[in-house]
Amino acid sequence: MKWICVLLFIFSQNSLAKESLVKEKPFWGSILFNSVSLDISDSRTQVKLQDRDSLTTKNRPVDNSAGDLSRFINSISFSKIPENSKEKGSFQFEAVPIFTFAFHNLVFDSPAIYLEQTRFQIFRTSIGYGPELTYNSDWGAFYSNLSPGVAYSWVSWSSPISGGSMAKSNLNLAITIGYYRRFLKNWALKVFFKDVFEDTVVWKEALSSSQGFEVPVIQVNNLVSGISFCWVFR
Repeated sequence: MKWICVLLFIFSQNSLAKESLVKEKPFWGSILFNSVSLDISDSRTQVKLQDRDSLTTKNRPVDNSAGDLSRFINSISFSKIPENSKEKGSFQFEAVPIFTFAFHNLVFDSPAIYLEQTRFQIFRTSIGYGPELTYNSDWGAFYSNLSPGVAYSWVSWSSPISGGSMAKSNLNLAITIGYYRRFLKNWALKVFFKDVFEDTVVWKEALSSSQGFEVPVIQVNNLVSGISFCWVFR
């Protein structure tokens, strides 16, 4: 997976360089966000364990002023939407920035007595940059992107056994597939599914400390799906 990311990233840089020579557009314009979106989305966290069934969370809002702010920030996102292609049935390939943010309470849907009584809270923000492939059709554009980036993750827990928190910076990966259609001059409607890879070290510490034994965490994913109403300002 890492080598695929590197190869796609290098290829996208060559494509951008060629495009900039042909169209004489500044390179910085290709790596900046060009739209702000209002998102209506749903998310859940999935924890994969070694030789055990996966755990899935139920997200709950944070009940304080910071939680009210997080609900607003979670509903606002920044992205890069390519210009409409006049060639229907064509493909576009370029590199785009990706920003992710999460701040909410988590409760695991599990029959384990201590885990069911444990309350988690997560704060995670990340920014990445990677290749995006778009297919232009008569009904709109279908796209997928792969964005390696840098993330900061903080998880706290409170259980009948212990309470605590852990924070860590790490490299992460966000994979998105979706559809968008531009209309009027500066507006677009987007439907998307996003898979954000979380920090496994932070989650292993949080789960192990809260349950009183080592939990064999091998992968953690934040799965987000939703609809975005986008205003394209550039």
